[in-house]
Amino acid sequence: MPLSFSYLQESVYSDLEEEKRALVAAKSTLSEAEFFYKSADIDDRRLKLKRRMLGNIRFVGELFKQKLLTDVTILDCISDLMGTPEEWKSMQDEQDIECLCHLLRTAGERLEAKFSPSEAPFGGKPRSHRFFV
Repeated sequence: MPLSFSYLQESVYSDLEEEKRALVAAKSTLSEAEFFYKSADIDDRRLKLKRRMLGNIRFVGELFKQKLLTDVTILDCISDLMGTPEEWKSMQDEQDIECLCHLLRTAGERLEAKFSPSEAPFGGKPRSHRFFV
């Protein structure tokens, strides 16, 4: 089974969230400065992870723009980031949506040009139609 963007994000972010919860639970045993330092460290790692993920997403979009990734691959990435309507209700963080926005900003122009209705193979409806209607 291939690893998905969402799975990777959830596993790493959930580890950081667990660490943050454990820190808050142990707050009474720590000095204020120590708690602040450890909390800031967790926040810094989360920010660094977010920047890395957004950079990777942009890289994927650039690969698609340079025709090094197929349309099927990029549409699967979009599908994975969008999730299902059932998952939308329980979505805790906005990182999937933010990654999706970055991917569409990077690769959207080529996607739109590639999947114009006149070029669509199946009755004028491109494969991307299922995402945006």
